[in-house]
Amino acid sequence: MSTTPHIPRRRRTPGASPQHYVGKAMKEVGSVPTEGIDVAVRRVAFRIKKNRNSLGCGSFVLVDEDGRVFVLAEDSSTTQSLVTRNQRWLVGLYCAGRRPRLPEYPDLLEDIEFALNGRPLAP
Repeated sequence: MSTTPHIPRRRRTPGASPQHYVGKAMKEVGSVPTEGIDVAVRRVAFRIKKNRNSLGCGSFVLVDEDGRVFVLAEDSSTTQSLVTRNQRWLVGLYCAGRRPRLPEYPDLLEDIEFALNGRPLAP
């Protein structure tokens, strides 16, 4: 006979589920119409570098019709579904792979301007 007391297993609350960010809205890094493209591009570059250094992964950059800029970590659990759902917003995948290279400011500026080209910005 065992000398350790019996500890009953804790039961899950009925209807409880793990918390996921599946339904959570994306948070913008910057907004071109309100801040200007220079500030938005610098924030995007900082976030790409932060994702690479802290998470060790690349970053997807997206720009919507209103000029809001989003940066999503490549390894995030919700990134693939968000990128698939918003394919027309995709600017590119940066700093990914075995030998990543941080994008230069002029290259990133050109890519974001190209993504905005032909799309009128909302006032």
